[in-house]
Amino acid sequence: MQHTTMKNRGIQVWALVALLFAGAAPLDIAKPSSQLDWSVYQDSTFEKWGSRFAFLALDPASSKQLCQQAGPMFWRQVLDLSKDSSVIVHVQTRQTFGVLPAKFIDSLEHIGKLDSFAKAFRMALGFDSLAPIKFVRGKSQFFQYHKIGPLMNEAFAVFRQQGLDPRIAEMLLLIESPNNPGGVSSSGAVGHFQLMPFVAKKYGLSVSPGHDERLDFSRSAYAAARLIKEYAEPNADAICVAAGLEVDRQALWYQMLILHIYNAGAASVKEAAAVIGSASDPYEWIQQFWKTKAGRFGNQSQNYSQVALASYCKYRDFLYH
Repeated sequence: MQHTTMKNRGIQVWALVALLFAGAAPLDIAKPSSQLDWSVYQDSTFEKWGSRFAFLALDPASSKQLCQQAGPMFWRQVLDLSKDSSVIVHVQTRQTFGVLPAKFIDSLEHIGKLDSFAKAFRMALGFDSLAPIKFVRGKSQFFQYHKIGPLMNEAFAVFRQQGLDPRIAEMLLLIESPNNPGGVSSSGAVGHFQLMPFVAKKYGLSVSPGHDERLDFSRSAYAAARLIKEYAEPNADAICVAAGLEVDRQALWYQMLILHIYNAGAASVKEAAAVIGSASDPYEWIQQFWKTKAGRFGNQSQNYSQVALASYCKYRDFLYH
């Protein structure tokens, strides 16, 4: 009995800490910009800091429809915050409940109390004990638009030469490696388009310890364009047909599907599409990928096009404001 009482008191203490740092009420920090006129954003070139920044606008109606969903709105907030901050979020609804110092979250994890804190936070807000509450670290340092913007036009030209909509290049550059093309991912991908070694070699790039053409922007863009033209598009077409949707390569929903294939691979996306099933509205259909897990199509895959849309909005705001 005494042990149970002490345990309950411990939970109450963590609940008080949760209330102190984050507040008892949800923060309405992801309101759609209902007054914003999305039609003002046009394909444009901007002069900033002695460089030319290219911008291709997405279709106003469809981009507003997708960008103002809870997922992309949540990721816009994450992109605003530095790695020193962590957002408290309900994973399924993307409702946010405050921002905490990342050091505080790290310290709780270090002493094995992060689960207790999450439990206390659920209790303080009246949530079910299994409610999926997570702490997501800010990522503003990764999205350096002053570095990637001046490279856009070169990528657009390469994609156009392959008969591709250059907006796909824009979206890839805004999410794959907009700050450090020399970095190597955990899977071995390198460059602004984060190409795997076997993909780069397949499309004629040299990849060796002394000479890695994935670091050559033009060559990397060429390989990425070929990958989309010869691999992503045919598979996307087949997935659309299986879902009962008409292929529309200029539509934003189709380009989001291309991004998912580029990131997760066609096999994983087909698994997710099979779980989702047929569809009548392609924009509702693409949003189902944000909620669906199947095989290797997991959290990172679900988030990919959401983060791409959030990054597009941040790049747009960076240029216009």
